[in-house]
Amino acid sequence: MTLTARRTRKDTAMAALNYASSTRGPAGPLTVLATAARGIAHWILAVRKDALSRQQLLAMNERELDDIGLTRCDIDRIGRHRSPF
Repeated sequence: MTLTARRTRKDTAMAALNYASSTRGPAGPLTVLATAARGIAHWILAVRKDALSRQQLLAMNERELDDIGLTRCDIDRIGRHRSPF
């Protein structure tokens, strides 16, 4: 399988977006605001997903956590990398 055959849909879409943004010139203020709002919305959804995962893990007993290779201390680290700053 060649490298070009391994391209995913996401790669193709990103290439199209990069091409489109480079051919239209600089983005206007509404485009910048829309992009920022989209990024914030994705961040909020990710934080909520992490919170749900933490709740589910906290509901497990020690044996269940051991089965998946986690301890109670590991649960505290989930989602800490998602800082907006």
